[in-house]
Amino acid sequence: MPRAGETDRWPPKTNEIPDLSRLDTKLSLNVALNATFRAAGPIDRIARALWINYVRLVDQLIWEYEAARDALQNYVATPNTTLSPLFRAVAHMETLVNTMRRGILFARRMRRHKGSPKIEKLYVLSESAGDRLVGVRNAIEHLENKILEGEIAQGEPTTLLVQSDRLELLGHEILYRELADWAIQLHDLAIQLADYRDPARST
Repeated sequence: MPRAGETDRWPPKTNEIPDLSRLDTKLSLNVALNATFRAAGPIDRIARALWINYVRLVDQLIWEYEAARDALQNYVATPNTTLSPLFRAVAHMETLVNTMRRGILFARRMRRHKGSPKIEKLYVLSESAGDRLVGVRNAIEHLENKILEGEIAQGEPTTLLVQSDRLELLGHEILYRELADWAIQLHDLAIQLADYRDPARST
């Protein structure tokens, strides 16, 4: 963790993570109920597994997003000597990045898999957004190797930085407004998929 003054934006003084508390986080329950009582979901076994797990991951990423936002808010609202909320924000953000990456992979595989619901092009599923998310995810997941191999310069942060307006680690960064936009796109897709009913069921 860098010392105060080592970066312009750390420690964070404000919380600029957009509020997404309005988003439904019971989509997995909707999928279960729709599958049980409305014969919803793909018929194909693989497509069905992708469908269920995608929606489950979207619920999880929104939970982690809001937990990270709440933790950062707790930190900036209390004296900066109280570091535990900031540590919680870091932990939730690490989980969020990994969960969002997994959700994107499930959506991409659904889009390519015959028998899955048709998925329109979304920016969050593009290589551009995906590469940036992977950059942060890989920086988090492989941090210990870089530390042990001496690849981190003196004074460079050795943990994910939860800034006022962005995530940052080892030269990779994502603004919170971008993260929120990607989360909304994935959530909107999950809402559509939760009610999906395979057209083959009516033939």
